[in-house]
Amino acid sequence: MPTFRFLTKEGGWAVENEGVAPDIEVIDAPDALARGEDPALERGVKYLLDQLAKNPPKKVTVPPVPTGGNPR
Repeated sequence: MPTFRFLTKEGGWAVENEGVAPDIEVIDAPDALARGEDPALERGVKYLLDQLAKNPPKKVTVPPVPTGGNPR
């Protein structure tokens, strides 16, 4: 039960315990949990892998290390 409120960046009130986006409904079936499975974790990992496939990270190119002079 929410017991704490805070002011959002948009200037409105919000309450704790609301969750974060993206909210993906996952049914934690008792039989899956009894088998040691974690449907919420599995769905979260699937979502993230799908997002990585759609938006692969850009390769980072490291510039050469400066030699001599001011290190800034």
